[in-house]
Amino acid sequence: MAVANESKCGAQARAGPAPRIVALTEESTVLYRSLSRKLSGVTSDALRRSIIRGVLCLVILDVAWTFWLPEVRNKFALRASGHPQNLPNQDFIAYYTAGLAFRTGHNPYRDNGNIDARLADPGVGGYSRFKYPPAALPFWAFVSRADYDAARKLWVGLCAMAYLATLGMVLWTSEPVIRWNVLIAAGLLTVSAYTIIEEVQHGQIDLIVSGLGVSGFVLHCMGRRALSAALLAGATVIKVNPAILLIYFVIFRRDIRYVFWFAAWMIGALSVSVLSVPVDLYVQFARDVLPVAAAGTTGFHNQSLIRLVGGHPRLAGIVSLIGLASFAVLARVLSRRDRATAAAARIGPAGPVLLWRVMFLLNVLAMLLFSGLAWHMTLSWIILPASALLAHWLANTPPERAATQRPHLVLLVLGFSLMTGTRLWDAPGFNALGLIGAAGLSIVLIFAAWQLTSPITDR
Repeated sequence: MAVANESKCGAQARAGPAPRIVALTEESTVLYRSLSRKLSGVTSDALRRSIIRGVLCLVILDVAWTFWLPEVRNKFALRASGHPQNLPNQDFIAYYTAGLAFRTGHNPYRDNGNIDARLADPGVGGYSRFKYPPAALPFWAFVSRADYDAARKLWVGLCAMAYLATLGMVLWTSEPVIRWNVLIAAGLLTVSAYTIIEEVQHGQIDLIVSGLGVSGFVLHCMGRRALSAALLAGATVIKVNPAILLIYFVIFRRDIRYVFWFAAWMIGALSVSVLSVPVDLYVQFARDVLPVAAAGTTGFHNQSLIRLVGGHPRLAGIVSLIGLASFAVLARVLSRRDRATAAAARIGPAGPVLLWRVMFLLNVLAMLLFSGLAWHMTLSWIILPASALLAHWLANTPPERAATQRPHLVLLVLGFSLMTGTRLWDAPGFNALGLIGAAGLSIVLIFAAWQLTSPITDR
């Protein structure tokens, strides 16, 4: 009996494994090979993306080290030609001198060079070059207590920190899948932007004002209405024209409560300001300074459409009013077309973020095109919003539509390059490259917004 059983077991062993075991083994092998191929593909794609990102970061660092930083350093030390004080950073001279005049009891809107050589800052018609609301004068008075050279270095450091803080906020609130792309786009646009170099050369305030405005947009996308309105109010108190961005927040996003928050912050800021700033300076600013700034200038550094009618206050006012009213109507129409925005009466983290980025950037362009004065360095407003928009657009373009979207992206990059990357020359055509880029970019974004608000089946 034992011999018979051993013979049976030996026969089964020689016959091989059971059919079910064979089937399971084959299935496991197929599954293993399939997973291996998928993991290999994922690993190779991730490695490829990491290599591309690494190479682009090295390119950015190389351009910054070999071109951008040396140029910034040279421009920062360049003295303002023709200015009686013969100091570097000619726009910062206006801020510093206005603060010094205010601290010593003189009118900061007048050229007081005949009283004290340190207060010389000649503008037009006996006025100084300080064309900003008086709310920030106590800050400039505090800055003027420092030596000019130390003050201008602290100022450029403050502007750099504001720019980096705004970039950090944009990155923090961007979708995780596009953060690296946003960082790389921002780096490329920054080191290729001649407007940033001009910001440093002139000691302008635009990096701080734009930082407040862009951060306000980011906070609003997160549902932080009150904080967003506070930052926009701060930007408006400093430079007035950021109030134009209310078109996006109130008309396009249909956020009526935003107006009340904005008004409350403005009233609070002005109420605190008049405790240390005479009301007469506000009256003089509204009566004498603001109309001149709104009338614009025909100088080639002005990249606003108002340069075409510069020096004619009434005509400039009509052009500005028509342009901004037209954009407000467009924003209203696009808001009605977009079902997601029209259906959601409240703000929040969910929503058509790509469309929001397009419309905010359009509003920034409208502000620049229809303000009386938009110096070339002011176009640095668009760098960080444009970086997030490009990264988002690339990440949300399906492969089957890449060919149709490529022309839009090429035009966007061309518009950004003309606006921020080129140097202006006092020659026909070349003295309006920023204006041409802004106008072309606006047209591309209007078409993009129209497409994004069309029914899904038509996109």
